[in-house]
Amino acid sequence: MIVYDKNLFYAAWLEHYSRHQHNVTNEEIFTSKPLRYVDALCDLYVTNCNMSENTDTHEKQTQTKSSTIVENDVRVKKACAFTAGVLERLSNQRSTTEFCDLVLLAGGQTFNVHKCLLVASCDYFDALNRSGMQETRQDSIELKGVSASGLKAVLDFIYTGELKLSLENIAEVLRAVSHLQVHHALKLCEDFLIEETTVENCVDINKFVLRNFPKVVINDQFKRLTYEQILYLIQSNEFRLYPEIKVFEMCVDWMKHDEPKRMMYISELMQHVRFQTMKPEEFVDLVVNKHEFMRTDPQCVKYAFEAYEYFAIPTRQYSSISPR
Repeated sequence: MIVYDKNLFYAAWLEHYSRHQHNVTNEEIFTSKPLRYVDALCDLYVTNCNMSENTDTHEKQTQTKSSTIVENDVRVKKACAFTAGVLERLSNQRSTTEFCDLVLLAGGQTFNVHKCLLVASCDYFDALNRSGMQETRQDSIELKGVSASGLKAVLDFIYTGELKLSLENIAEVLRAVSHLQVHHALKLCEDFLIEETTVENCVDINKFVLRNFPKVVINDQFKRLTYEQILYLIQSNEFRLYPEIKVFEMCVDWMKHDEPKRMMYISELMQHVRFQTMKPEEFVDLVVNKHEFMRTDPQCVKYAFEAYEYFAIPTRQYSSISPR
C-alpha cells in the first residue's frame, strides 16, 4: 500500500499561504482557521489516497450521487443513494426473522416485515397502529381478501420503490394496494392501466361491465358515472336477461346520489326502462307508488300510462314494448 506523506502536503500549503499573507507569524499560521480547515482536508486526502488502491474498482461500480443545499452558510450534503441502500438492507433482512418484528399472512403464505416501515408507508397500518386494537399487540396479522402474490408485489414496492405490473397481476396488485392504502403504488397502477388501454380492450371492459352488472352496481364508483355513461349502460341489449326492476332501481340510485343535479335526467333514463316486462304488482308497488317522480313528471307519467295500458289490454302487448 502506498502511504502519502501528510507533512509534505502541509509544507506546500504553508508556503502558498505565507506567500499571500504579509506580516503573519508562524504561531498565527498554526492557530488560524484556514489551517484547521487544511488539517481536516489533509486527513481526508491522505485517507482517501491510502484507500484508493483497494477501492478504485468498487467506486467505479457504485458511484454515489450527491446534492448540496445551502442553509444559513451551512452546506447540507445529501447522499442520494443512502436511503436506497438502507432500504435494500432492510429488504434483505426479510429473508430472516432476526430484525423483523411482524409477520403478515395472506393466501396461506407468510411475509416477514418491519412494523415501523409499514406504518410509515401504509395508511392502513398507520390507522391500525393508532386504533389500539388487539392486532397491534400481536406478532402476526392475517390480511383477508388479499392474495399472496398481490401482497408480495406491494411489499416489494415498499422496500424498493419498484412495482412489478402486468395485465396478469394488475387486478391482484390493485386489490392489495387499495386494501393497504399505499397511495404512491395506487398512482402507478392507475398509470399502468391508462398506458395499457387500447380500443380492443376497451370493448372487452365494456362487455365485462355489462356481464357483471350486479357486482358493478353495488360499487360506489358506479354512482360517479356521468349521465352519458349510465345511458350507454341501460341502452345495451346485454341487459335483456337482467330483471328490469333492477335496471330501474339502478337509475334511481344513480339519480339520488346527486339528486339536485341529476333529477333533470330522470325522464330521459326512464325512456329506456322497459316497464312492460315487469310484473304488474312489481310495477305498481315498487315503481309508481314508491317513487313520486313517476306520478309527477309528465314524461314519466306517460311511460307509466303505457305500462298500465299494456297490462290492461293483452291484445296490444305484442307491439307496445319499446326498444331500449
